[in-house]
Amino acid sequence: MPITSPLAISFVAVAITSLPFAGEKTEDPFDRFELPGGVRLVVWQVEDAPKQSTFTFLPVGLATDSSKQAQYAHLLEHMIIRSTDPKTLKTPGISFNGETTAGALRVESYSEPDQWQKALDRHLQWMQLPEIDAQVFKREKGRIQGEEEHTVTAGYTHKWAQAAWNQVIRHGLSHANVHGDVVNASPEKVLAFAANTFAKQDQFVIASVGPVEPAKIRDWLATRIKEQTAENKTKAPSPLKLAQGTKEATWDLPAFHHMEWRALPNRSPSDRIAGEAVAQLLNMGLYGNKDLEPGRTLVSIMVIPEGRFLMFSANVANPEAAKQASAIFQQLLDTIPTKGRIPLPLALAQLKFQAQQVPDPGPMRKQFQRMQQDTSLLEAQLLLTSVMREWQLGLTFDQIQSAWEPIDADWMKAYVEKIAKAGSPSSLLLTPK
Repeated sequence: MPITSPLAISFVAVAITSLPFAGEKTEDPFDRFELPGGVRLVVWQVEDAPKQSTFTFLPVGLATDSSKQAQYAHLLEHMIIRSTDPKTLKTPGISFNGETTAGALRVESYSEPDQWQKALDRHLQWMQLPEIDAQVFKREKGRIQGEEEHTVTAGYTHKWAQAAWNQVIRHGLSHANVHGDVVNASPEKVLAFAANTFAKQDQFVIASVGPVEPAKIRDWLATRIKEQTAENKTKAPSPLKLAQGTKEATWDLPAFHHMEWRALPNRSPSDRIAGEAVAQLLNMGLYGNKDLEPGRTLVSIMVIPEGRFLMFSANVANPEAAKQASAIFQQLLDTIPTKGRIPLPLALAQLKFQAQQVPDPGPMRKQFQRMQQDTSLLEAQLLLTSVMREWQLGLTFDQIQSAWEPIDADWMKAYVEKIAKAGSPSSLLLTPK
């Protein structure tokens, strides 16, 4: 659906001071359950929350779509929401939205507390797609084209570049039809893609926050989700052979885009935490660099079956500008251990403090109220940030806390050195055609 969620959160570039946390280090604040079919449920009860907000995560994304099916996860997102709401994104007491990132398809609802069952029923319907209406299908293709035109014009091409990178680097194509694959998609192909996705229920996550008791949500969902036998449990996809070195390819969007990536150490949970910290520190440096336009350069962690990668992404005016952006990125990476925008010990202390505290909406709510800002989705923002981090890291709240323990400035310096010793990054320049 829209490029930006109504929560207005960037999940790959959250500044280290953006979300206030309070309180002493504590146990996991979330109730966790396994539902029939292997669906994982995370519930955070906040008794005075004005909304019951729910998010369902499906294990498909722009970086893992199949060959010559660029954006099929994105198209599926549009279709599963429109399967229950063909014209609007709101029904009395409930609003809906969705977003597709490199690593996940997410659909979400925000309901009045007394409408929580109706909202959850939508999520269960979204976990299946029995048919596709031809007119809705045609209209949603047009809406995706509208998203492309709006963002490409503004220079925010990261999302589309991730889809192109998947086609070129993972699937070996020389030209990525990021727009064209959607144009050429048929209802039959998307239904087949949907069927394969919905067979992976043991990889689904449902997360909900609000005043409703966790046990009520668990029991209500458990009685309505169809059980799957053990034979239907899915296996992780087999890794592909990634293209390496300096690559150039064309794509069907009117923009130049440069990407470069490095394999990250991934021997322990602490390695994963450190990779995320590096991405956050680099984004801070990019945002503060006067030679780069904010929003057109981005660092993220790309998680695919082939491993975890530090990904630098830049919308550029021409190939020469790509070289300049690459040089700036390398300089920022080199200076993390010595003279980053914030001294490394302080930056790590802030990151660790955030990771080891329970999300507390109280202080933020008071701050927003003083500024006369809407706080109705505050709890949703905090839960979504936490669960997205868990999804990205493959760790729970408690595991994230523990993984932070050994990380200090010396540990991080050694980690960055490991990245550097792994060799030069691979790169891809996308040229319009």
